[in-house]
Amino acid sequence: MYSFDLFGSMNMELKSVLPVKYKEIINFKKEYLLVSDGNKFTLFTMLGKELPPKVYDRIEAFDSNYLSLTENNSTSYFLLSSRIYLHNQ
Repeated sequence: MYSFDLFGSMNMELKSVLPVKYKEIINFKKEYLLVSDGNKFTLFTMLGKELPPKVYDRIEAFDSNYLSLTENNSTSYFLLSSRIYLHNQ
């Protein structure tokens, strides 16, 4: 779904999964949605659950199972297969 330059997501039953408020939505590894408001990024499951529940300056895949999550020059990691979040102190 979209409204001018904003996007959202619906499931197969045409129910809203993500509201129409994002500038970019990328299907990532067939299980996740990487969304951006134009400045920050968030990772969601295909069902609309935020993983991990936070907004980042940058999200990058550095291998098939790990993401690096950067916020204010601090990088944490997210293990996709087990959904474990490792925060760098």
